[in-house]
Formats: sequence, structure tokens, C-alpha cells
Amino acid sequence: MKLSNEFKIGLIVVLAAFVTWIGFRLMQDNPILSLDTEVKVVYDRVDGINAGSLVYLRGVKIGSVKSVALTETDSIHVTLSLDNGRQIPRGSIGVITATSLVDSKGIHIRAGTSTEMVPSGGRIEGIYAISVLESISAEDTQSLTQGASGAFEGIQGASEGFAGLFNDTTQASFQASMQNVERSTEELASILEGKKSDVDATIESARSLMAQLDTLATDNRAQVETTMIQLEATLQELETTSQELNEAIVTLNSILTKMDEGEGSLGLLLNDPSLYQEMDSLSAELKTLTRGINDDPKRYLRHLRLFRLF
Repeated sequence: MKLSNEFKIGLIVVLAAFVTWIGFRLMQDNPILSLDTEVKVVYDRVDGINAGSLVYLRGVKIGSVKSVALTETDSIHVTLSLDNGRQIPRGSIGVITATSLVDSKGIHIRAGTSTEMVPSGGRIEGIYAISVLESISAEDTQSLTQGASGAFEGIQGASEGFAGLFNDTTQASFQASMQNVERSTEELASILEGKKSDVDATIESARSLMAQLDTLATDNRAQVETTMIQLEATLQELETTSQELNEAIVTLNSILTKMDEGEGSLGLLLNDPSLYQEMDSLSAELKTLTRGINDDPKRYLRHLRLFRLF
């Protein structure tokens, strides 16, 4: 059977239209066969949402936007196409949020807690979440621009001042300073090179001294430990002696306090003038008696008999 050219052209046109329709639906991320669940969401504003915008649930893509329509009451109805007949609980909310730092928006489903599901063609509530860039007002943008302009001016002034530091005079001075530093470094290197043997000898002597000290400490460890034990015992004895001395000082202070208050014989002797005067008078009489015996002993011994003396 021979096909006419008109039939062939018509068939080609139909196939091209079918392929175009399939490609258009694929570009809008819509399924080829209408087996998906459709849910309508009502918004006050839908900035950045168009047919083909993606729909997410807990960060996972579950569908796309099928259509966006403005109603006579100025509300906006957005029809969602959920893949593979997926259903969402009643009380769910469709939140329009930014999916990137640029002006890319998507609808994130905030699932409800109900056990009942929204049927195909049902309706849920929608919320438009303002992004960070949208929250910046014109005044904030102007102030940020002015602040950035001031910062750039400050950087420019600092750059000009820094460039002014490196004029011809400053560069010459800087070069002279660098030459002096280089000369000093070379002199120091030559000095160190000349004294290298002395430095090596000093280091070797220090190593030898450390080795000798280590050997001495190892050989006399027992003697050092014995000395430390004896020193500890001596310190304990000194502590005991110190305690006894403190007790003796306390006792002496008590005795002196009593003497000062007139208690006891010594206290009375120190604090009673009459007793002192009597003791002074007795001492004078004893001196007189002793002098008399020395001058004229017969006067005091003539009435005594020999057997009374012995």
C-alpha cells in the first residue's frame, strides 16, 4: 500500500506536535501521563514561583508546580502536581522559600499531623516566607552602600598615605638601613665563624660538666639520701625545741605578769616599798654587825664559853 505525500506530511506534523508536547511537559517537570495527585495552595504572593517550580517534603523533591493563577479576589491559586500519586496529611502548609542565595524559589511542604490525607484536587494553606535578601529594605541597602563607600574611601586614603611613605627620601633611607643590616649580619657571621672553635669548645665543656654532674649524682645517691634523712630528723628536733621554747616563754610571761601584779614573795618585794626599805635597813644593820665583829670580836665573844662554841 502506497501512502500519499499528504498523509506522510500529516503524520510527521502529528508526531512533531506529540514530541513537542512531551518535551514541553518534561521541561516543566510535569509527568507525561496524568497519574499524579493535584493539590491547590492559596497564597497572597508568589514571587519567584512559576509553572515547573519544584515542590519539596523534608528536603526531598516530591513534585512540581503545575499552574499559577490569579483569582478575582486577588488571591493566587497554585496547583501542585505530586509525583506517583503521593498524598500529604490534612493540615499541611505549603511554604514558599528560597532554595539558593539567588532568586530561586520553591515550595516546601510542612506536613501536618492528621492521619487523613488531602485528596486529589484538595486545598491546603500557603505561606510566603521572606528571604534574607528581601528582608533588606531600601534604607538598609542605602546605608550598606554608604558604609561600603566610606570603607573604600578609607582604604584608598590609607593606600595613598602608604604610597607617600615611599618617596625618594624614604626609599633612600630604607635602602641605607637595609645595607646597614646586611653589613651587620655579615660582620656577625664572620665573628661567629672566627669563634666557631671556641663556641664548640664551650659546648663540649658544658656537655662534659653535665655528664660529670650526672655521674656524681648517681655515685653519691645513697649519701645524699642519708643526708636528707638526717636533715629531716634535725628539722623535726628543731621543731620540737621551738615548741618547748614557746611553752617556756609563755610560762615566763605568766610569772612576770604575776610578779608585776604583786603576787608571791618576789611580787611583794618588787611592788611593796616598805618591804624593800626593811630589807635595806636589815642589810645595813648586818653590815654594821659584821664591821663590829671584825673590829672588836672580844666584845661579842667574851660572854661565850669555849664548850658553848664547840
